[in-house]
Amino acid sequence: MFRRSFRLGLRLGLLGGIAVAVMKVLQARRDEREQEAALRSTEPWPPITRAPARPGPERAQAPPTAQAAPATQAPPATHAPPATQAPPAVPAAEAVPAAPPATEGATAAVRKAKATQAGWVDPEGKVCPPSHPIKGKLKSRLFHVPGMFAYERTIPDRCYASEDAAAADGLSRARR
Repeated sequence: MFRRSFRLGLRLGLLGGIAVAVMKVLQARRDEREQEAALRSTEPWPPITRAPARPGPERAQAPPTAQAAPATQAPPATHAPPATQAPPAVPAAEAVPAAPPATEGATAAVRKAKATQAGWVDPEGKVCPPSHPIKGKLKSRLFHVPGMFAYERTIPDRCYASEDAAAADGLSRARR
């Protein structure tokens, strides 16, 4: 009698253990699919954001925009010719960037200029330059600091000068 109950208990325990293991595997697969879907929905290269320009004295005195001007101005008098005004000077920060050149080398130069404005540079091969030692991985959205466990084997997508620059670009610090 004792042997029979022991065997039954052993079999039920093994069956329960197998059921728990299968459930954990299925749950891990579901979590991986959800993470991949979330990564696919985000942009691989986040847009470069610019700080809004602060209104200065020349901005505060600027005339209304061209769209609002016809609706608010009265028609000119018929006896006097209309006055001509010089267009307001556009600050350098608001200048529209020119279209990228058609050559491959020039396109790389434009990309590098935009990258340095954003606080990151492209890696030199599989290594970050000494001026930007922090390695950023876009797929995992993590950055690695020198001295971390996986720093040496990490192949960077972007290199940052500081942890703040990497965090501002949307990356999180690796755990170890």
